[in-house]
Amino acid sequence: MLCWGIKKLRLVIVGLLALINTGLYAATLHNPSYDWFTMQSENFYLHYHEGLEEIARDTLSLAEKVHKRLSKRLDWDPVERSNVVLTDEYDFSNGFATPIPNNFTTIFITPPDDLISLEDHAGWIETVFTHEYVHILHLDKAEGAPSSLRNIFGRNFLLFPNMLQPRWFIEGYATYIETDRQRGIGRGQSSLYEAMMRAEILGGFKPIRQVNQPLASWPSGTAAYLYGVYWFEFIEQTYGRGMIEKGIAEYSGNLLPFFINTNASLTYGKQHDELWNDFEKYLNRKFQPQFDQIKKRGLVEGNRLTHEGYYTGPLSSLPTGEVYYISNNGERRTALMKIDRDKNIEHLADVHFGARLDVHPQAGVLLSQMESCGAGQVYTDLYRLDLDGDDLERITECARYRNAIWSPDGKQIMAVKYEKGITELHLLDEWGKLQRILWQGKKWDVIAGLDWSPKKNEIIAAVYRQQGGWNLERFDLDSRKWQYILKDSAIVGHPQYTHDGRYLLFTS
Repeated sequence: MLCWGIKKLRLVIVGLLALINTGLYAATLHNPSYDWFTMQSENFYLHYHEGLEEIARDTLSLAEKVHKRLSKRLDWDPVERSNVVLTDEYDFSNGFATPIPNNFTTIFITPPDDLISLEDHAGWIETVFTHEYVHILHLDKAEGAPSSLRNIFGRNFLLFPNMLQPRWFIEGYATYIETDRQRGIGRGQSSLYEAMMRAEILGGFKPIRQVNQPLASWPSGTAAYLYGVYWFEFIEQTYGRGMIEKGIAEYSGNLLPFFINTNASLTYGKQHDELWNDFEKYLNRKFQPQFDQIKKRGLVEGNRLTHEGYYTGPLSSLPTGEVYYISNNGERRTALMKIDRDKNIEHLADVHFGARLDVHPQAGVLLSQMESCGAGQVYTDLYRLDLDGDDLERITECARYRNAIWSPDGKQIMAVKYEKGITELHLLDEWGKLQRILWQGKKWDVIAGLDWSPKKNEIIAAVYRQQGGWNLERFDLDSRKWQYILKDSAIVGHPQYTHDGRYLLFTS
């Protein structure tokens, strides 16, 4: 009895600390050696560190416009100002939001520079802030008894009904709102998400009981966003757009948690199991014309090299046929792997999640991966590795080189640096020492995958510009000027010359 009581007490303490530490974690997440400042508007406190003044002013103006639009849609205005933190301490694209202990969101200003589904935007700050602020309004919203009891007991998490909804519902709604089909932005209208959902339908549409839980199977953490955004599209197309917010309003008055089916019955006249069956039928109807078109055109399949699944890639190959790639199968540590000419697979070195690589027959493997840098920052640095996997050596320190490639002779490195909204092209020697800055972009320009021509003194890259979106561009190393190679409405990525320099391969 005493043992059971101690265990129970521990669980209670852990639960309380989890709630309290939301605020403490936010306070200690950032580098205290920075000078931090706060701007204030009608609905926000915006906190930012040195060097982000201009971005902070633009974001605060944007935040008020987003608030005006979304608070009207959700019919909810928070009692107090929401806190927004802007930071450039992380070399990856993300944000998070919580209504406990107060409405608080953090935005990592580093924009996406790879095809990871987040690249489908018309301005990174607008898209990520919209997504996170949807969470704030959605999770903060309370009606009826929960709203009244907050006046007595304060911001107790049990009085935030929408926090206790399934994750696919919470993330799906924010992804649905971030999507604007007329402007062609957001994951809900992207061809990448379409391809992923087609694969789900062909591979076996997941039942709601499975999507309700954290998934170990593919598409893992993306499932909440993928199934969620298509769920709200289904509700909009089947019951009308206004019924989405009506369902949220109904749930916002729940004093007892997890009454998901009761809420669905009151709003749509069906429980979630029935709605989920209708949802699957809706998606089959939606994608059947695409299935038919693909079959009519004929499937084109390559020779499968690996069987690890999940986030295998990126890769780089040598003219002699060896392939080097990053393996991340969700079970073992992320690793650099090699496939030799006989198709044998060899583990070369453990690396960090998100690592990128380029390989040269003499210089070896060039890795770019994230590292902890000082008090809280996570920046990307460069490593060299022999082709046989020996002597992994770090050659830069907190340099923020998100992408890097070898020169054709292996004597130089072209690296992309991103800091405080500005992208630069740096030319380094073979050991990572800066030789010169070749180019500096305008604010929010992004250089994604790049490759160095084996025949000409130029590089190719997927470049994002706010006024033109993603396009293929060539950078002449003599004139140091960019030139469009392909300019259209598609999102391009992963450009690469063939080894003889005759052709250019890319995704679109």
